[in-house]
Order: sequence, then structure tokens, then C-alpha cells
Amino acid sequence: MKTFGELIREARQAKQYSLSALAQITKTFKGYICGIETGKLNPPSPKMVRRLCRALDLDVNDMLVRSVFEKLPKGLRFHKLRELM
Repeated sequence: MKTFGELIREARQAKQYSLSALAQITKTFKGYICGIETGKLNPPSPKMVRRLCRALDLDVNDMLVRSVFEKLPKGLRFHKLRELM
């Protein structure tokens, strides 16, 4: 399963946006987006997830679920994933 950041990077590259361009569109900083894409930062707030999804034509609901899921501690993630299956 791809991470939140990996999906953001793929969508950004598919649209041929630079980090700077996406940062400008979403009213944030390119370093912040880079941190999200590389996994150095946790997925952003729901407000920022919505901005990113609008800019990149991603499904907001799917990305919100992914962002919340990735914020869970790793042990709990595995437990919750097993419950869902």
C-alpha cells in the first residue's frame, strides 16, 4: 500500500507541478510538501489534505482516511488493518 506522501508525489508529478508550484497553489511552503512526500512529516491536517486533493484531483475521502490511518502508532495500524479485513 502506498503512503500518503507517495500518492501526493505521484499526483504532483503527473500534473507536472514543481514543489514550488504546488506550494503556491495550496498556500504553503515547498519544504512542507517535500516533508510530506518523503514521510519526514506526518500527513497534514484535514484542511491541508483538502487543499492538496483539490489541487491534484485526488479523492478527498480516501486521502483523509489515509492521513488519519498513518497518524496511528504502527502497532495499532496493523491491529486496525487486520480488523478491517
